[in-house]
Amino acid sequence: MNRASIRVSRGARTDALDDALPRILDATMGAIDAAILVTDGGGRIEMWNGGAEQVFGWSAVEAIGSLARDLIVPTDDLDRSAAIRASLAQAGEWQGRFPCRRRDGEVVHVDVTDIAIVEPDGSVRSIVCVAHDLTAELAAECGANALEALADASVDAVMTVVGETITSWNPAAQLLLGWTADETIGASVYTIIPSERSAECGEVIELVHRGEPIADHVTERLARDGSLVPVRVDVAPVYDPARHEWFGVVTMRDQRSRDVVIEAATIAEARYRSLMASSTEVIVVVDDDGLVKAISSSVARLLGFDPDELIGRDVFSLLHPDDLTAAVTALGRVRAEPREQSQVTYRRLSADGTWRWAEATLTNMSDDPVIDGIVINVQDTHEREEARALLESREALYRTLFESSADVAIVADVRGVIREVTRSCTRVLGRTPESLVGRRLSEALGSAVGGLVEQARTGGDHEALGLEVDGIWIDAEVRNLLTDPAVAGFVVHLRDVTARLTAATELQDAHEQLARLALVDDLTGLPNRNALLELARTGLAARAEGRECGVVFFDIDDFCDVNDSLGHAVGDALLVGIAERLAHRLPVGCHLTRFGDDQFAVFCVDIADSHHVMSIARLIQAGLIDPFVVDGHEVFVVVSVGVALSPPADVDTLLRRADTALYRAKKAGRGRTIFFERELATESRQRLHYAGELRRGIERNEIHPHYQPVVDLSTGRVVAVEALARWSHPVDGLIPPDVFIPAAESTGLIGELGRQILEESCRDAIAWFGRGRRLPIAVNASAVQLMDSTFPSQVAEALILTGLPADQLTFEITETAAMREMSTVLGTLGRLRQLGVDLSLDDFGTGYSSLSLLKGLPVDTLKIDRTFVAGLGRSEEDDRIVEGVVGLALVLGFRVVAEGVETEEQAVLLRDLGCNFGQGYLWSPAVPSADLIATVDAIERGA
Repeated sequence: MNRASIRVSRGARTDALDDALPRILDATMGAIDAAILVTDGGGRIEMWNGGAEQVFGWSAVEAIGSLARDLIVPTDDLDRSAAIRASLAQAGEWQGRFPCRRRDGEVVHVDVTDIAIVEPDGSVRSIVCVAHDLTAELAAECGANALEALADASVDAVMTVVGETITSWNPAAQLLLGWTADETIGASVYTIIPSERSAECGEVIELVHRGEPIADHVTERLARDGSLVPVRVDVAPVYDPARHEWFGVVTMRDQRSRDVVIEAATIAEARYRSLMASSTEVIVVVDDDGLVKAISSSVARLLGFDPDELIGRDVFSLLHPDDLTAAVTALGRVRAEPREQSQVTYRRLSADGTWRWAEATLTNMSDDPVIDGIVINVQDTHEREEARALLESREALYRTLFESSADVAIVADVRGVIREVTRSCTRVLGRTPESLVGRRLSEALGSAVGGLVEQARTGGDHEALGLEVDGIWIDAEVRNLLTDPAVAGFVVHLRDVTARLTAATELQDAHEQLARLALVDDLTGLPNRNALLELARTGLAARAEGRECGVVFFDIDDFCDVNDSLGHAVGDALLVGIAERLAHRLPVGCHLTRFGDDQFAVFCVDIADSHHVMSIARLIQAGLIDPFVVDGHEVFVVVSVGVALSPPADVDTLLRRADTALYRAKKAGRGRTIFFERELATESRQRLHYAGELRRGIERNEIHPHYQPVVDLSTGRVVAVEALARWSHPVDGLIPPDVFIPAAESTGLIGELGRQILEESCRDAIAWFGRGRRLPIAVNASAVQLMDSTFPSQVAEALILTGLPADQLTFEITETAAMREMSTVLGTLGRLRQLGVDLSLDDFGTGYSSLSLLKGLPVDTLKIDRTFVAGLGRSEEDDRIVEGVVGLALVLGFRVVAEGVETEEQAVLLRDLGCNFGQGYLWSPAVPSADLIATVDAIERGA
């Protein structure tokens, strides 16, 4: 907010007033709400009014005599006090805003005007400082930004409604109902209300206008495609003082089953990744003008172009001029309507300058928020079109030969003796007419033709197809014209069909060749993706009772490095080498296929269990240990493997599960093998192993808390620590918490383990206090513990046993844990708060949190998940999420802790956003209790 400058002028007054001026000044300054302080020329405070005590917290007695610059919180390397003095020396006045530290340690932002009182000699006698508290203004501004950022980042659909008009619409709302922001903002709220729900909507609007909230209202909303979506609605009324009216903040959550939503999301993700990464075809996404927005990596192999060369290029620039009209027409057809499809065959330019035939299927996916364009599936059909052209040429040739030749016509008498023969017999049969006349048909042309005449004698006309006469194939037809006076005999038509039968045989051979090519990868000779689908369908349908089918997906880690450094020819040769080596190592019933690019798949029949199919995955890994020598280069191959086992009995789900497992393997690092399980849990045998070991580990006291410091971002001081369980196994070494914590929950040991960690953490905190360090501790509470009704009493016993004050203990809960059995969890949290312990919401932003959940949880602190902090300064989305969380905390009075801080840049950005605290490797990893005090001292010395 800009404030008017404050100018000083003596003005006019009587001399008699001078004696009363001090009392008048005191009264005036006491009546002004703003903070007013006066310093001498060196900045030491000489006057301090009641407004200053209200804003900064110090009394006049405490403040007078101290330096005014000590109030200012340093925010960067700039000496702000020096800058103010320089400005006053030049202009006599300075205006600006900066953060100050209150007496209670809180930071208050103020808008300041400084005015210099100058002596006759030009020196500064005093400085009058007028400061206005900006806390309310900044909180309102930050709150608005926070709500907007949280709405955009929320997984829930969020909109605002003023009167009956929609005024905002977040991305999650578009995903839920299909309507875009452009279609909804400014439109009537009844646009998304089914007609039968109109009265209900009117009642909700009336409640909002009265300032009454609505919670957990189950209803339906109208999707863009006309379907009805069941939703659970919360409406928060907000009063707008500028308009003197209420408006509603509406949160809609999808009430369809979670499995349906997750399955749909998984399908969409697999579809998009297959679209742009795993397809054997070229996949292109273009905008309405035909400009390329995205293109799959397979374009390099099929067309020879680098994908980056084609981004932003006109997709029609690669088409043959003669085929351009058909392609433009196809694009125009699909552009008119979402989900419209069209197909076109054309010639397109390859990187080597040649024209090749291709077939494109165009699909309008502009209503898909992930794709937002027209998807073109391009399949190379050059060999097919050439084969078709060859077949058409041959058929034309055979047709010309057939049409240019006349049938052989023979007339025989009642006894079957040949009377007349057309001249074409010489060309067709290789005999002259004279050699046939006078001979019986059965004698001259064989018993098959003669037999037709005998049949026609009593039964009318007869014909026979594909008869062999002297090595020539003919069709024969006999007509009985004995009663025709002009003929008085039999007319036999012989048609040479040798060429036609030969053409049919060749045509069948060509079709069989095309069918084989459609199922074979042209590079490796392995069955291709189509063949894999057929193998899977057949195998699943024919599997024996008690036996299963398995799929092993694997692709080459960093295969692009081979192509980039050694060339695509070496990359292709490597793929061929892998195919040849593995084809001879796989057992019977395992079919090796090339799924696309550097990805292979093995379909296995007659599988007993998961151990069986995992042994095949290990066999593949072992078969690729030895290096490949390609074109004089020694290449080592590391593959990531995803494994899935039926059921399900449908091919798509089975392959999708294997692909999901492969995706997880790629994320986990190079050379990993992941077996698909429900909820993508870690491999079951590992969990069972550690589930058995865990009880012994607890009994042997192998699991202890380590502590990671939490640092005040403004002062650099350590204000608390988080306790993190660490298991040092005597054989396997350090076991990560993400392995043994789920095992503890699944075996019911989490309560005993949690009690052990809690008591040891409390004892450690008491020990630090004895060494002069009061460090509150934060301990993680699992979902299982929060649903245990005895957990609060266990905490009370630990506090009594160790003597730790309750206000020195914080429990951290995750959003996912809070969502489980909400009523039970809220009851547990309420009892913990009654004990006096604090509560913190951990990993905020990664679960299913919403504004309604945040309002309902009795937490004091929000912890920003490390995944958002890692992208801070590099990801606009992460910046907005962090800014939104921090802003919301400031508005609602929460403390904010940022996890995973690793760089000074992240710490500075967080501090500037108003984040209170941080923890991460920038300061220290989690350390044993014995090392903590030294670690804390080192952190604070470096602050």
